[in-house]
Amino acid sequence: MTYLDYLPEFLRGIRDFQGLGAGTEPETEWVRDWCRKVQDECGAETAGEEGLSRFERMLGLQDQGTLTLEQRRMRVLGMLRNLPPFSMGWLLEKLLADCGEGNFYATQDTEHFRLQVGVDQKLEGSIASLYHSLRQSIPANMELHMGLLYRTKMPGRFGVLMRTGEIISGKEREDGAV
Repeated sequence: MTYLDYLPEFLRGIRDFQGLGAGTEPETEWVRDWCRKVQDECGAETAGEEGLSRFERMLGLQDQGTLTLEQRRMRVLGMLRNLPPFSMGWLLEKLLADCGEGNFYATQDTEHFRLQVGVDQKLEGSIASLYHSLRQSIPANMELHMGLLYRTKMPGRFGVLMRTGEIISGKEREDGAV
């Protein structure tokens, strides 16, 4: 809208007001454009290159230069919604931080959309919270099977997988864990 659009109809025909409107229109148009840009850059959904760079700096995200603008936008939105994009690398980092080195296993069956995660028996108390945390982070179409790792010091190998999901299964790893 221009300056004259805000005036009553009987004032729009006066040359003084028309001259005032013509003189101030470039500046007011610049202010309107700037306000629109600021509004767009403040939301991750509508931010451009500059706005996304600002969000990435605030969230501590590194841009390797290989992601498109939309991929960067989805990554920022995921962090703002506290839903990181799922990958096995992310899952292994999360399990390493939550369980410690050697206290977990994770396998995926992409053909059947299954994810199997096991944690050491000494972390049994935290398996429920880990399950809920992972369930919120992994894609909805994936089955999540959680289990416990039991280590024994017997000459033979023995393992038990406690049921916390829908399916009970067990696999023996090289270190004797099941």
